[in-house]
Amino acid sequence: MAEAPPEQREQAYTAQRWTNYVLGLLVFGLGIVLMLAAFAWGYEMLRGVDGQVRAVQTAPAVDNPAAPAGQEPTAKSGTVAVAAPRPEGPTLLQVAIGAVLKLVILLVLAAIGAMTASRGAQLAGLRVG
Repeated sequence: MAEAPPEQREQAYTAQRWTNYVLGLLVFGLGIVLMLAAFAWGYEMLRGVDGQVRAVQTAPAVDNPAAPAGQEPTAKSGTVAVAAPRPEGPTLLQVAIGAVLKLVILLVLAAIGAMTASRGAQLAGLRVG
């Protein structure tokens, strides 16, 4: 088969270069958007952890009803088992595990965004021919 004339080859290379450049910029932009989304979600997550830590289970103090006010319970006053009401809210461990999992997910998303942006930049700078 005969080769295409140089003019025709140059036009094909030019079209392919522009296609690579435009697709590369689009992929690069997508990667940047993914990274920005990861950082925005990370910021919101860190702001939310504050409220979760404040909601950690706490048991309110309960007075011992067997002792007269201001005195320590003695053997004469009797002993009464006092049960504090069941605390509500997440435990500190639950909050910590949730924060670590969210952080790992955000790091993975940021890494994917960075790799996508890198590939887009490579594609935009790709030389054909």
